[in-house]
Amino acid sequence: MNEQEIAEERSRLYQDDLPQKLIPQNPREFVTVFDLRDAADDTAIFSALVPVGLVSTVLSTHEWDITYGDGRPYFEHDGNTVTSYQRISDHKGVEPFIHDRDYHNRWRSLPEVIEEFRLFHNLYHDSHGDLRMVDHDDAEVHVGFIKEKCVSIQLGLIQQ
Repeated sequence: MNEQEIAEERSRLYQDDLPQKLIPQNPREFVTVFDLRDAADDTAIFSALVPVGLVSTVLSTHEWDITYGDGRPYFEHDGNTVTSYQRISDHKGVEPFIHDRDYHNRWRSLPEVIEEFRLFHNLYHDSHGDLRMVDHDDAEVHVGFIKEKCVSIQLGLIQQ
């Protein structure tokens, strides 16, 4: 690769063409991890956790190994016999960061941050449905916004 090709590849990997609002630098800033609102530019954001060994493979293409609605638990079947339970429906380990649960208009649907992330950071939902945690000084800290079709979380929590 020549220098220009290396620079172009670096720019692609760093996703320099994404709007800056999507890539905050301050750990206290909020990053949008899920957004299915009707946007004028038809942009949607759907985040996933990717095993370290697959990062370069996943970033080498614009296609995803997981799509909206994937990643839920299921039972594998071998003919008529259940052979195993799978926690996520992706054998490579790619896991959605947000599950958008659908109750078929019976109840209000809200996106949910995956359980492991909530438990790891000891997060809870406040009376408005947003994410909060108690810091080391026993202060309540607002760390995430959860709306009907949009979720934003503090960058610092995601980076941990």
